[in-house]
Amino acid sequence: MTQLTYSESNVLESIYIKSKSVTEIKLSWEKQNETKVNGASLHYLLKIRKGMKVSEMRIKKERISLPNLEMCSKYCFHLSSVNKAGFSELSKEICCYTLAPSKIE
Repeated sequence: MTQLTYSESNVLESIYIKSKSVTEIKLSWEKQNETKVNGASLHYLLKIRKGMKVSEMRIKKERISLPNLEMCSKYCFHLSSVNKAGFSELSKEICCYTLAPSKIE
């Protein structure tokens, strides 16, 4: 079986990340341009790494909120665009920590 790949270089570069709370991180990125041969992105593939554990999510829009994360923890992300020819190259890894709880006096 032959694996299809993106026919044109189209790596996601403008990825924005922000820790919103002790358990939530928000990610957003610029919409991918259509390629000449294979059209627009059908969806995105987000790879999430925490320590040695890696998971993947399929995303339709150019933003996502990730709730229910562990507080004071480092999460790293790679993103790929998918069109009818396959996956683009993975973006550079981008990392963020969830916030620490504030002390109440």
